[in-house]
Amino acid sequence: MLGKFKGNIRITPHMLEILNAISTMKQDKNPTGNLVKFQRLIDPVILATFYGLYKSKELPPLTEEEFLLENSYEFGNVDIGDFSDKLNHFLFCLWVKQNGFPNINVDILTYREKLYSFISKILSEKYFIGVVIPFYLKKADESEGDRSSFVHRLWSSDNIEMISEMYSPEFLAKEFNLVQSEFITDVIAAVSNQPFPVISKVVDILVNDESETFEFKSSLRYDVKAAEHGQDKTNPALEKEVLSTICAFLNSNGGTLVIGVSDDKKVLGLKNDYKRLHLKQDKDGFEVFLRNKLTQNIQPDIPGLVTISFEPYGDKEICLVNVKKSYKPMFLKEEISGRVIQTFWIREGNRTRSIEGVSLASYIQRYHSES
Repeated sequence: MLGKFKGNIRITPHMLEILNAISTMKQDKNPTGNLVKFQRLIDPVILATFYGLYKSKELPPLTEEEFLLENSYEFGNVDIGDFSDKLNHFLFCLWVKQNGFPNINVDILTYREKLYSFISKILSEKYFIGVVIPFYLKKADESEGDRSSFVHRLWSSDNIEMISEMYSPEFLAKEFNLVQSEFITDVIAAVSNQPFPVISKVVDILVNDESETFEFKSSLRYDVKAAEHGQDKTNPALEKEVLSTICAFLNSNGGTLVIGVSDDKKVLGLKNDYKRLHLKQDKDGFEVFLRNKLTQNIQPDIPGLVTISFEPYGDKEICLVNVKKSYKPMFLKEEISGRVIQTFWIREGNRTRSIEGVSLASYIQRYHSES
């Protein structure tokens, strides 16, 4: 597995412009442009690499001398661990699809020798930087008929005057998701002869930023921050954060809570939450647990106002809690120091906060008058 690397990646002219633009934006205290939002969704180099992998359906050349690009971009300590495993897996499946499975009637040692040689190549940092990534970037920068290349459209998406939907980062993200899903179907599933989790709506979900009607939560019970310090534990306070957000959506204009994704849009999944369930340690058990918490802690009852669903993301799952606006005040019941209290929560911009006293009375009066 590749971790962090330093060096020069040879890239296409369009990609060089994109990276230079991003570098400029990083230095700007108030960056603007669609590419800023796009960068938070997925790194443009990786996006274009996966796109080129699908469009070409070709393996990269075996030697560095076979592939040359004039431009290069210097990277310093870039972490590629999050995507290198998946890309290497795709490359392996593409190799098997092109070379077939071994035949017991032929020399199995010859087959293995070729396969191991290829694997050793794609695991080489020098080969990965010098050949694999630039090869598929070039494929993504090739025009198709009268349509401009994917990388060119990615670059054009940051033009101030460009307002066409087909040049927006959001559109390109959907296009990437589509071709990646097709590659999984055409190559990965064909080789493995079994269903492979297809990334469906998650890429579209990650386009959103937190707002009055949208919120990310890393987990329901598992303490992600404690895990960073080597602690593996359950944190009941996280359940309250989830419940208070749902309560706030009910008392405001509704919204969507995504569980299993961090604030910086890294998909963490629900596996660690599943392990902390007492009965069924899967998405069904997760939904039952969450619904029981809602029934026990949010009053009055909320039938029909909250729907819970799950979306796959590779070998992970995330939970979507869609909340409708309630036309009567909703309170979160909790026990503090042996006393049962009810708290009224609202959304204010992209944060959740409680209100009481005169502010609560005023809010409810306005709330009902608007309803």
